[in-house]
Amino acid sequence: MMKKLTLLSLLFLTLFACRKDIDETNVVSEVQDPPVTTTIDYEPDVIDVTATLFGTVNDENGVAVSDASVQLGTYTTTTDDNGRFIFTDITMNQAGTYVEVKQNGYFPGSHRFFPENGSVNYTSIVLLTKTNKGNFNSTEGGLITDAEGISIEFPANSIITAGGSSYEGTVEVYARWIDPTADNLVEIMPGNLQGVMNTNNSDELEEVSLASYGMMAVELESPGGQSLNLGNGQNATLTFPVPAELLADAPAEIPLWSFNETYGIWVEEGSASLQGDKYVGEVSHFSFWNCDYPYPLINLSGTIVSPDGNPVSNAWVRLTMNNGATGWAFTDGNGMFSGKVPKDEEFTMEVGQYFYCDEVWYTDDIGPFSSDTDLGNITIDPGDNLVDITGTVVDCNGDPVTNGLVEITFENAYPRTYVVNDGTIEAAILNCSDTTTIATVVATNLDDFEQSDVLSFTVVDPLDLGTINACGNVLDEYLTFTVDGTITTFLDVSFVNGGPDSSFINAFGAGGDYNIFIGLDGVDAVGTYTGDVVTWASMFVPGNNTDYFLQCTGGGGQGDCGFDEIIITQYGNVGETILGTFSGEAEFNDNGGNIVVLPFTGEFKVIRD
Repeated sequence: MMKKLTLLSLLFLTLFACRKDIDETNVVSEVQDPPVTTTIDYEPDVIDVTATLFGTVNDENGVAVSDASVQLGTYTTTTDDNGRFIFTDITMNQAGTYVEVKQNGYFPGSHRFFPENGSVNYTSIVLLTKTNKGNFNSTEGGLITDAEGISIEFPANSIITAGGSSYEGTVEVYARWIDPTADNLVEIMPGNLQGVMNTNNSDELEEVSLASYGMMAVELESPGGQSLNLGNGQNATLTFPVPAELLADAPAEIPLWSFNETYGIWVEEGSASLQGDKYVGEVSHFSFWNCDYPYPLINLSGTIVSPDGNPVSNAWVRLTMNNGATGWAFTDGNGMFSGKVPKDEEFTMEVGQYFYCDEVWYTDDIGPFSSDTDLGNITIDPGDNLVDITGTVVDCNGDPVTNGLVEITFENAYPRTYVVNDGTIEAAILNCSDTTTIATVVATNLDDFEQSDVLSFTVVDPLDLGTINACGNVLDEYLTFTVDGTITTFLDVSFVNGGPDSSFINAFGAGGDYNIFIGLDGVDAVGTYTGDVVTWASMFVPGNNTDYFLQCTGGGGQGDCGFDEIIITQYGNVGETILGTFSGEAEFNDNGGNIVVLPFTGEFKVIRD
């Protein structure tokens, strides 16, 4: 069986960086309805790499979506008040990593990208509002239409509950058409344009790149919000409008594809016929549906550099086929992009800076390519709009910072954040505005929990930041946890005291790749407490040779979570600081499911909520 994943939406690539002030949360308590997916005999390649993903989530008006649930494999987090999230140094799949975002009132948003080992990747996801298009009685069926040209026809007695039982009553229909020619298609569509299909009427699955002629999202609910779907062996008829600029090349019959949320890929299921300026086809269940023409694949890669040879990170690379189909990639911290594109096709290649300004700095006609191709270095020269930045970051002793961040913000632009692992920063930043004259810079030392002052620089090219002391401004909150000889640092920490029996410490690792939750009974003042005050504990932390997990219910004779004592040395009022330590020895589960008894210690500084 062929296994490699594909895409025309040109990969979604490596890039950008993490930052300290993102709410790096790892909420796993939310129960999600299982996705409706088609069963397919498909096992994608898995190439484990360690990488970072930084992302932003907005609605269609550009407003940040906060508290959205973000899932990447087994890792989960939530967006902060600015709609940002981060997964730092976690295991990802180089052959295709899928991240999904969910929030009430919106259709799920997602992307699939292809991280390199050690890379810092970036994504931007726009959530589509769940718009109610109308309702019908399930026993009678009905026809739902809207002004965009979509329609959904339901037969009688075709609706089932999430548990598979027949449903009788009113069905609310939420639907959205996704324009395949939209400039922000890469942000609003799920996954990317990669799919799997049967070849030659056999059981063999072929991975293909897709060119979309129209997509639709559909969800069904009862008036009370109960999830519903098609069932009882019935099909619904979908009608997709075809944009005028794609109509001339639209085939008379085209495969229909449903979106599989397990792998983040499109799966061929049936076909649609062209009737006038619309595609019409039948579907057996609801998720996202897509009218796509499949193409064989090759891998295309390259590196975007400035005239001085510095890599240009966080630039977009856009490929447009002759039929108007468009795909995107984003450069990583080394200016690189890579991904699957259609074989033997010609493209218009553009390079720009989509997320900060809608400018195109480079255009060229490339292809066709009959085999995997590396375009090598591609030099862009936006003149004064490209600023080469260098600098050095040191700690309070003057030593290079090896675990830090540098945030650079040009006025009237979003901040750009870069990882520092050897005390230096080298970046080429596209400056969108000729009137930008000031850049602000903040450096953070994650080992010592200190930051620099906010520094201002006049924007010139090149811009030398000099030596920045990530020192002098102590972070307000942190937690350190040591197990198996490895110290893990948490920056997103909370201490909530809802009463003598409902306090808890909650600490989230960078990007949600690990967390600690400790429920407490009676901890409400300075003092030394025995381990039985721990009513519940959950810990997932990296160890020296493997990861460890602990989850238990204890306290009051209910069980033993392994805590020996918790020492509170400072206990402020609401809005003030709490300082403390804890220690113990517990039975952890390792990656292989084995029970390992290990000592642990922890220290925390947190603002009391």
